[in-house]
Amino acid sequence: MSGRKESSTHAGHAPTVEVVSKTLVTNADVTVVGATSIEDSWNARTVERRPNSTIDPSRSADAAGLSALTSLRVLREARDDAKGIAIDRTLAEGGMGIVKLGTQLALGREVAIKTLRADSTDEPTLLRLVREAWVTGSLEHPNIVPVYDVRVDADGLPLIVLKRIQGVHWGELLADPEKAKRELGDTDLVERHLRILVQVANAVHFAHSRNIIHRDLKPENVMVGPFGEIYVLDWGLAVSLVPDPSGRLPLAVDATDMAGTPCYMAPEMIGNQGVPLSAKTDVYLLGAILFEIIEGRPPHDGASIATILTQILSSEPKFTRSRSAELVSVCKKALARHPDDRFDTALSFRLAIEEYLTHSGSVKLGERAGATLADLREQVAITDTSDPEARANRIRGSFGAARFGFRAALEAWPENHEAERGLAEATSLIVEFELSNGNPHTASTLLAELENPPARLRERVERKLRERIEQDRRRRALEDDRNPELGRRTRFTVAMVLGGLWTVSPPFAWFVLYHEAPPTHRQTMMGTALLLAVLLGLAFWGRESFRRTAINRGIIGSVIFAMSAHLLLEVGAILMDVPEMHAQAFKLFLWFTLMSFLSIAYERRLAIPAAALAGGFVVTSLHPSWALLVTGAVNFLTMTTLAYVWWPRAEISPAASRIAPSERERR
Repeated sequence: MSGRKESSTHAGHAPTVEVVSKTLVTNADVTVVGATSIEDSWNARTVERRPNSTIDPSRSADAAGLSALTSLRVLREARDDAKGIAIDRTLAEGGMGIVKLGTQLALGREVAIKTLRADSTDEPTLLRLVREAWVTGSLEHPNIVPVYDVRVDADGLPLIVLKRIQGVHWGELLADPEKAKRELGDTDLVERHLRILVQVANAVHFAHSRNIIHRDLKPENVMVGPFGEIYVLDWGLAVSLVPDPSGRLPLAVDATDMAGTPCYMAPEMIGNQGVPLSAKTDVYLLGAILFEIIEGRPPHDGASIATILTQILSSEPKFTRSRSAELVSVCKKALARHPDDRFDTALSFRLAIEEYLTHSGSVKLGERAGATLADLREQVAITDTSDPEARANRIRGSFGAARFGFRAALEAWPENHEAERGLAEATSLIVEFELSNGNPHTASTLLAELENPPARLRERVERKLRERIEQDRRRRALEDDRNPELGRRTRFTVAMVLGGLWTVSPPFAWFVLYHEAPPTHRQTMMGTALLLAVLLGLAFWGRESFRRTAINRGIIGSVIFAMSAHLLLEVGAILMDVPEMHAQAFKLFLWFTLMSFLSIAYERRLAIPAAALAGGFVVTSLHPSWALLVTGAVNFLTMTTLAYVWWPRAEISPAASRIAPSERERR
């Protein structure tokens, strides 16, 4: 595949830094310096931007390891064990080792053959190479490069026969997003890198089940194959957590020198920290890789060894990029300074990543909704009111989109606390906006969607809602007070009873009394007093309706006033010795005045009886003897008009529709 290269990690790191006691040795060009100049040497390397190189422990060969090398002497004595392997070109070359391309003749398959350089054949180096093969060979796992065999060449040097793998180092993909997109074919690089990390953690957990820890986990030691294969490489620093009677495996209890890669090191890897190496050391390294996925850089970096060592010992990485709080929490736990505070196993770490990946869809929805929330914040902060309607539409549109996104995120993953917080913030913003725009009912409905709304905001909404309810009550009361439909039935009943008596009385007086003698003031006053008593009785009967609206109060009050004025007019006529039939004309004028007022203030159709009363006044003034007949006719027209205007209707007005049915029936 274009752009891919053979694995060079089988050959070791180039250059590799070794700390032997208190000397610093580089295998590129050997240099020995005193302990006091170690920081200067590290400064030189960090200036060259190589703090991601591996620090190897001393290569002294222990007795158990030398004893285990006797197995190679048997192969050396045979001298023909390399037969069956055809060695071709060199694939990669490091400080102490060489990786060559070979063919396993019996199977006809290509293999990678790792051996030592001719100038690196001392027993410590030989033991390290073979031990790496023994460690790797004991770990048969899909994410660990298989070791097929260990042989010797004609010169007696060991040949480690490995599966030939192709691909790119993961570190290259992390450093170059564009290359990562080409190689991985995935636009969501964070998710793709996390899935690679899951496979790495799976391999590490398997090694831990065999009591082996890697100690140098980093992206550069992971190979990504062309078909998605993931291999954890370079087990040269691996040690066993339990004693190995065969002496083949190096022991963690003997690993007291600082070893590993400074950019990723756990605090206990520096040495002499009083905390032993354990499986949780690899968990820290997995967390360091996760940090690089999140932040785009390793957790420890600096311009001097002192800075890097301080960062390693404090282990307080700073997160600057906006990422899921769940993922950051996983990373922080893995990078805890003390092992007891980390994940118990690489499996627990892997499961935490996998759980996050199951939530990634929800997280993505939440992130998109978060972008809309940011727009909502900006819109709410704008105080320009040149076009308030357009601004309100934009704000409500942004809120609707944000709410939809956060709800979808929570539906996919109910424990998405970031989406919960985003939804709460978006709702609080729109509630504040609706309150400021005088919409407490809308604000209350929106706030009710939150399970735990902010106490202060809830109190403010409730206060505004109470104020609006009181305002609405007053407005409805004012509307009802001016509503001519309310009390129509009561007004009709009173008008028919009183109007009937009023209409019948004058003709009765004409036909019964007037043929003998005109009615006296005393008789008229008794009749008027009787009508007033009936009116007061009807007013008491319908007092609830008459008190409820201004129209009803005005009408009943005006009629009572007019009836009282009617009596007062009779008194005046008596005092001035005005004949009863002449006084009748002034009574018609009094009712003309009242009806005119009612037609102007309440009902324009009452202008008809007002005009009739005006005509009756003129006719009666010219012909006083016709007063009773004219009054009866005018009263009949007035009653008919009132019956038409106040006839009970089946339709209920909007204002009356808010009244309970029982209340409407009572009216």
